[in-house]
Amino acid sequence: MVHGLRNIKDVDLHLDAILVGAAVTGLYLWWRACDSKHRTAIPSPCSLPVEGEETHRKSIFHEDQNILSSTKSSITTIRNLFEEGISLNPTGKLFGYREGASPYKWISWTAADKQIKDFRRGLVQLGLPAGQETMLGIFAKNSPQWHMTMQAATGNSNIAVPLYLTLGDKAMTHILEETGLTAVVCQNSSVARLIEFVTEGCKIKTVISVGHVTDPEVLQKLKSLNIKCYEWDEVRALGSQVTNFKSQPPSATDIAIICYTSGTTGKPKGAMLSHQNIVSCMKMQWRQLWKFQCKFNKEETVISYLPLAHVYGFVAECIVLFVGGKIGYSRGDTKLLLDDIQELKPTIFPAVPRVLNKVYDKVNAQLDLKPFVVKNAFNYGVGCKVAEVQGGIIRSDSVWDTLFFKKIQDKLGGRVKIIMSGSAPMQDHVIQWFRAVLGTHIVEGYGQTESSASSSSYLVGDTVPGHVGVPGPEWEIKLADVPEMGYFVRENKGEVCVKGPGVFQGYYKQQEMTDEVLKDGWLYSGDIGTWTPEGRLQLIDRKKNIFKLSQGEYIAPEKIEIVYERCPYVSQIYVYGESIKSTLIALVVLDEEYLSTSLPSEFAKTPLSKLPESKEFTAHVLASMLSLGNEELNQLEQVKRIQLLPESSSFSIDNEMLTPTFKKKRHNIREQYKAVLDKLYIGLD
Repeated sequence: MVHGLRNIKDVDLHLDAILVGAAVTGLYLWWRACDSKHRTAIPSPCSLPVEGEETHRKSIFHEDQNILSSTKSSITTIRNLFEEGISLNPTGKLFGYREGASPYKWISWTAADKQIKDFRRGLVQLGLPAGQETMLGIFAKNSPQWHMTMQAATGNSNIAVPLYLTLGDKAMTHILEETGLTAVVCQNSSVARLIEFVTEGCKIKTVISVGHVTDPEVLQKLKSLNIKCYEWDEVRALGSQVTNFKSQPPSATDIAIICYTSGTTGKPKGAMLSHQNIVSCMKMQWRQLWKFQCKFNKEETVISYLPLAHVYGFVAECIVLFVGGKIGYSRGDTKLLLDDIQELKPTIFPAVPRVLNKVYDKVNAQLDLKPFVVKNAFNYGVGCKVAEVQGGIIRSDSVWDTLFFKKIQDKLGGRVKIIMSGSAPMQDHVIQWFRAVLGTHIVEGYGQTESSASSSSYLVGDTVPGHVGVPGPEWEIKLADVPEMGYFVRENKGEVCVKGPGVFQGYYKQQEMTDEVLKDGWLYSGDIGTWTPEGRLQLIDRKKNIFKLSQGEYIAPEKIEIVYERCPYVSQIYVYGESIKSTLIALVVLDEEYLSTSLPSEFAKTPLSKLPESKEFTAHVLASMLSLGNEELNQLEQVKRIQLLPESSSFSIDNEMLTPTFKKKRHNIREQYKAVLDKLYIGLD
């Protein structure tokens, strides 16, 4: 994803016009003081205590019938969502896709509905009967066929099992064996990879390819495994010939999807999500937005690029289904993502912090190359708009937007109404910068696969940084003691536990693991939180991704990594420690694009490829990191030694160092660099 954002440097920050100085500034400040149409009032408190317990809280809209009725109570399944959308916009565009550099091509709501119904009938003709006993794997990139397959399967009351395109071999085989899948819808380019995972314990008999499979070796291998191969359109055509078909629509409590967790450590676990789980998560987001006048309609468009095998990406599409809007799919090449966004012009942009952070970094790197007056004028404009943001005003029609920010906004299509960020926390200054520069709302959500993506989120217009929002309508959140880490509810600190309609049904065939996280209807998240005086939830630690140093101190590496990633030399970082060691070490992937323009003069003659080998440059980077760390970290949290890595060694989805949602697979990184980490520790303790 990092490389996919490199063309952000094309943002034109040249200013040919001369600032009009004090006159314009004075006029602008007067205009801002008088403006109220963009201001959003946030209620205080932001959440309410339950039964007088300050650490057990609920939404201020928990029993607000007006907001609850903003989503129809009759909509309880994924199929219901689709039916609602088609009733609102039957002839409108629904699924968009691109071939090469051509404009988006569109499939209408009515045409998509027919394809879904035909494919649903075709599945039954292939021997996949309706009902919860049938599971269908989906091993494909984001596309109209992915979504239509999901609609067809769940509309038959089947269970969909999405498979990540970049799962490791062992994880893939584990899922195929554990679920006993007999049929998989597979991208044509991934069929060869899929059959590599077929073992004697697998039961796959049918592969349905999205696109043509022409490789004779692949076709021969399928034949030798006694696996029949059909094309997606072939199955749809088969179903279109069925005239007497009795549908079996799902109920709200039926399992819709078994969503396997990313597997940052150990084997992936299959979270069973019902139709009600997924629909309730969509409704939660809708209600929060609706309450604060963030109205959506059938003109809304969402860019689909986050893996649909992750529930966050699918829920974003469900919001658009509810209003009869459009879903545009990226081409799947991260290098072309910005080009897809500019062509599609989305109004809803689901994002992860890693994507937004890189946009922020690249814009500011280019700004550093501009004349002093331009850079300072730009930053002054950002400061003025941040002041607006802090006053509850978010807009894109100010003087500063006209002078500075319009071209940056156009790089994201120029129509973004709202950015929905999840997966990890954003840095405070970055989220405020985006609100100012893009002039749009950014809503951070908090949740996990087991809570159907989200259990809390920002209220629209809440610009106070440093938290993960408030419980959604119909949700409750409480804290629980974690004595082994010194966190107690009486001190307003503890493990975050959530209860609501989105809490999953348990892990597939993993009752013991289910019992560890589900207790009396509460989902124990593994995150450590606290409540602010206004009732916002803050995350302060992590129960799982922690380790203890030899002094007995617990360390949360992700917290430290967020601090060090602000160092301009750092593209990625992995902080590591052991219980028998008293110090921390780190692997640092260099940001070579930044270095290509901003390398200190004393290292100017050193080729970029040789910098990781330079002891002097390593010491320079470490000193820069420690300087940042002095502001927010204690001495035990500061790393003592680092190993620089070239950008070619960056952690990515392809090399299985990152999950599809860009979280580090810490176990994989540790195993890959074990020898390097061991060497770093030599002589430290």
